[in-house]
Amino acid sequence: MSSTETVWGEIQGRTITFPMEVAELNAATLLFSVPAEAAARLLPGDAFEVVEVAPGTAQLVVAAVDYVRNPWGDYDEVNLGFLARPAGAPADVV
Repeated sequence: MSSTETVWGEIQGRTITFPMEVAELNAATLLFSVPAEAAARLLPGDAFEVVEVAPGTAQLVVAAVDYVRNPWGDYDEVNLGFLARPAGAPADVV
């Protein structure tokens, strides 16, 4: 392990470190326009605010990844999220 790696923990006997290098993956990312007010209600706490891509409209991001070759082994992952920024940050921060 290099001095720039951080050990996060262990899953199924495999040490999880960051950053990691992914040698091969397949991915798809989808963006959906959703009501910003509804998206904001799903954010935990008040540290972040949704980014409005148009007045009253936020983006729901859905990403599906098939990690084929990486230090953690072959696995699939689905991510759901909204474009967000720290509360009060300038509009160019995403």
